[in-house]
This record gives sequence, structure tokens and C-alpha cells, in this order.
Amino acid sequence: MVKVRCFLAVGLILLGVAVSPMIAFAEVVVNEAMVNEPGRVTNLEWFELYVDSDEHVSLGGYRVVIGEDTISFPDRSVTPPHTFIIVCRKLVTTGGGASFEGHWGDSSGLWGDTPEEEAFWWPTEAVFSLSNAGGAIEVFQDQTLVSAIRWIDPGADGVSWERTEPTLETVVPSVDIDGSTPGFVNSVTPVGSDLSIDAISLGVENGWTTFDITIANRGLLAQEPKQLHVYYAADPPSDPGDLILDLAVPSLAPGQSIDLAADYPFDGMYVSLAASLPDDDRLRNNRRAFTAPAAEFPPFIMTEMLPRPTSGAQGEWIEIVNPHYEQYDLLNWRVGDDGREETITDTSIIVPAGKRIVLMRSASAFAADYPDFDGLLIKPTGWSPLNDDGDTVCLVDPFDLEADRFVYNIVFDDNYTWCRGEQEERQDQWGRSEEAGGSPGRANSVMFGDDAGELTIAVTPEVFSPDGDGYEDSVVISIDGPDTRQFELKIYDRQGRMVRRLDQGSYRLDTYVWRGRSDSGARLPVGVYILYCEIEGVGSVKKPIVIAR
Repeated sequence: MVKVRCFLAVGLILLGVAVSPMIAFAEVVVNEAMVNEPGRVTNLEWFELYVDSDEHVSLGGYRVVIGEDTISFPDRSVTPPHTFIIVCRKLVTTGGGASFEGHWGDSSGLWGDTPEEEAFWWPTEAVFSLSNAGGAIEVFQDQTLVSAIRWIDPGADGVSWERTEPTLETVVPSVDIDGSTPGFVNSVTPVGSDLSIDAISLGVENGWTTFDITIANRGLLAQEPKQLHVYYAADPPSDPGDLILDLAVPSLAPGQSIDLAADYPFDGMYVSLAASLPDDDRLRNNRRAFTAPAAEFPPFIMTEMLPRPTSGAQGEWIEIVNPHYEQYDLLNWRVGDDGREETITDTSIIVPAGKRIVLMRSASAFAADYPDFDGLLIKPTGWSPLNDDGDTVCLVDPFDLEADRFVYNIVFDDNYTWCRGEQEERQDQWGRSEEAGGSPGRANSVMFGDDAGELTIAVTPEVFSPDGDGYEDSVVISIDGPDTRQFELKIYDRQGRMVRRLDQGSYRLDTYVWRGRSDSGARLPVGVYILYCEIEGVGSVKKPIVIAR
């Protein structure tokens, strides 16, 4: 049985615009630039030149200037008409580092060994740097500036700047689903008929894989109703496998889009799929191969984290676990927040079933705080700090699928951690660790907000004399009630005026000490005072306290 939900969400497609002055007509133009390389890996920077001519063109008189770097071409370099030329910082690598071939090719360590790579004009490796803070790529023919792309901000991570047409000045972010179009007609260059698979969002709900696929008309012509097909991926990828879903795409005017939503049950952890539209004037965006999560997803989840260690920020750590009965690889998994994710490991680490792994910010700080820890520790390639005022922590797999997410808006003092419940009825709930320091590498022991359903207060002694004689100079206030909820603790005089705010916020202490002074520090006169405590959603309690002499 297949469940399909289709809903029209039509809106105008808008593009941000950056303008690059075209100084003179050129047969060679700078056509695209990957300024904000994927994942901040500078070896993945590249730019593209386009031969805008119906004839062969000699590159001998051309040079590219990027800041203080100049790239020249041999005098005998001749390119065919309408050729895309990629100039990259690193073409291939065999040592595990990032390269153009590794990201936009087949990652074999050799360029030109697949039909897709053979379709490129052979890329050129050169020395240059594209600054995120702003810069320019300028093309000169002899001494004349003939083409340039300029930017004042880097744009989105992994999204290139594309020229809309070789003869026009407009430069905008790529709208290709992969973020760039090296070696192909730019995604923002208008063509007549161009129905595009713009985005594919995936998830798992109640064991069903959910699809949300955005289809856009990026062409100059209106589109009649079409069908979007979703297949099992086949080998070779150009051949479709068995059909899974057949979704109707209504008529779309130029600049309109639609979201198609559907659900399908898949067994296992992952499934390889492909989506396709009928052929049109731009084939590149008509078919997308992708990996979708299946019923058992995800392979790893987060179970505990320490956002505010008493030893300092270097003591932060996050625990993840493989909750399944099979082993899985952590290679190229990422952890971080909504703004920044860091690779956990760029080498294969096979995690056995049920195994916990602690990701730590500093190995030395963790060892000092947990000298007896003997579990599996990993120091990620980078670290997104866990903010004290709240944060969103995400765990992302190598296919850019979000495996887990936890949002917190408070942190705990005294090394108490945020813990995930591990009993069946608590598996999706987080609370505070029962013991200071938490339980890295071990099963969680968690205190949830509703573990104590009532609010109780004890005041000892109820009558005290803060006169400095060393006898009953203060009162101890003990509170028992739910944690991780908004609360307030105040003292009022008999006229109902607040004289002391002992605490207010989302996290409380178990005990407070009051020495008979106001918020300004002044000694209060003898008399009866009212202690008021309220916990949101639980209730409030009042207790009398007497100051005597």
C-alpha cells in the first residue's frame, strides 16, 4: 500500500543578484565561481571559464587575475567552441584529502575514468585563493579586462555564483540541487522548456519514509501537466529500476513551483532511489539519484551531553550510541548546530551494536574530568561550541540526512548533564542526569521534569535572628519539585511588597540561604515575612518566616 499526498504550493521563484561589470565583449568569460566551498574545505574552490564562440579559440593571450595570483595559459592552448573550462585548486588526490574529482567526480583518485568525467574539457589545476570576505576573478585578453565575477559576500556554503548568460552582467547563486553546475550550462541560464527537481526532503515517521519533492518551472515556457516518477535506483544509474511512486505535476507557469508529498514503507536502514521528470531543454535537473532513510533509521542517536562543564568550555562532550543489533560505520558523520556542523571522523570507525561513543572537545580536558573512563573516545575534526544560553545540537549522516536533533534552552550547574531516557516509555524524552558528571560510556540515569509531581518547601528555622551573633543568623529554604521548568522564589513583607528575589528562571537549586537582607543588601526589620515559591504548571507555596532579635 502506498500513501500519496499532493498539495500545490505555488510561488514566484526569486533570485538574489550580484552584478559584475562586463568591460568588453569576450570569447572567454568567467562563468561560475565556487567561492564558499562545501564544508569550508578550501581545496574544493574552483571557477569556470566559458568559450563563448562558434569557432575554436586560442587561450594563449588570456590570463586570469585573482588578487595577487595570476593564471596564464600556454600559447598553443586551443579549445573547441562553447567549451566549459574548470580551473580548480586540487584536481585529484590519493591521500584521502579533498579534491575536485573527489567531490564532483567519482572519487576514484583518477580523472577521466568515467563517461561523466570524460564529458568535461580536462580541468586545470592552479594556485589561487577565493576570499569569502569579497573579491574578484578577472579575465584579461592581453592588457584588456574582458570579463569578471565580483562578490562582496561568499553566499551559501557549497553554492556557486553563476552568470545568467555569457553576454550579461548578472551573477546570482546557483539553484541547482547540487549547488553548482561545473562543466554544464548554468542552472540560472534561461532555456525554453525547463521543469526542474529543485529539492528533495526526506524523513521517517512511524516507520514510513516521507518525501517532500519541490518541482519548479525554471523555463521561459508554460508547462503542461506531467508525471514525476520515483524508482528504485539501478546499475548503471541511468537505467531506472522498479517504479515506486507516480506523482502528478499540474500545469506550471514560468517561475512557479509545487511541493509533492508522499509516504512509502521501506525495510532496513537505507534505500537507494531516483526521481525523474520527462526530458526537456535542460536534462541535468530532470533526474536525481538519492539515498532515503528506511524504517530502522537512524543508525546512531545522541544520548547525553555536557554543555557547561565546571572545568571550562574545553570539557564539553556529546555521547552517541548505536541502538541496533548490527554494526555501523561513523565515516563522514557530522555533529554540530544549525549554523555549523563538524565531521566526526574522515576515516572508517565501525561501531558495534549497542556501543556508546563519547565525542569530546578536548582529549586532555576529558581525561582530567573522567580519569577512570575506559570507553570509546573520538575527537571530531572540529567542534561547534555548546552554548550556555541554549542551543540546537544535530547529528547528520553522510547523505545529509538528519539522524537526531536536541534543542535545549537551559544548562545545569555542577556538571549535571542533559540525558536521554532509555526506558521504552521515555526514549524520546530528555532530562537532567541524576549524578553530577553524568554517565559517559554507561547507561543513563535521568531525572525528568515530572519525576516529582508536587512542590514542597521546608524552612529551617522558621524564626531566626540575623544579628551576627553566630546563632540562627540565617534560614535554610529546601525545595522539592520538578526540575527544568520556570520557577520563582521571592520574599514579601506583610504589606505585600517584594523585599527579596532569591531566584527566578528555568533551573533551581535544592537549597537557598536567606540572611534577612533585602535586594539592596539592607538589614530588614523584625517582623513576619512571606516566602513565595511557584513552579510553572505545578503550583505555588507560601511559608511564613519570622525575623526576631
